[in-house]
This record gives sequence, structure tokens and C-alpha cells, in this order.
Amino acid sequence: MKFTTFNPSELEIIVSEAVNSLKPSIEEKIPGFRISSSSLDLNKDNPQISLTLTDTDGDNHNLVIAFIHRPN
Repeated sequence: MKFTTFNPSELEIIVSEAVNSLKPSIEEKIPGFRISSSSLDLNKDNPQISLTLTDTDGDNHNLVIAFIHRPN
């Protein structure tokens, strides 16, 4: 498959949406944390998923996952 657009690329968008749909499975694999909120931003040059994880003490932890498609 040839890509002509990279910011964002179609592949970045598809993979971002796929990973975002896996939140329940991801949450099962991180004991002691739950995903209390998330947002998917597909409009950036590199799509991002922002997650807020809440631990058993009630503390919030913010993570950002960025998807970068490097041209060959």
C-alpha cells in the first residue's frame, strides 16, 4: 500500500482507532489501575490517545500515546 499523506497518515488513524478500542483489554493487564478517562485526537500531525489512569489510592496518572508513521 502506498501512502502519500503522512500528517496524519491513514495508517496512523486506523491503528490509533484500533488501540483505542482495546482500552478494556489494556485495563485488565494493568492491575491496580483503571482507565478513568481517555480521549482520542485524530486531528494532530501524529494522532494521540490521552489516558488518565487512577490507582488504588485514588491518584491520577496521565499517559499520552502518539502514533508516528515514518516514511520508508
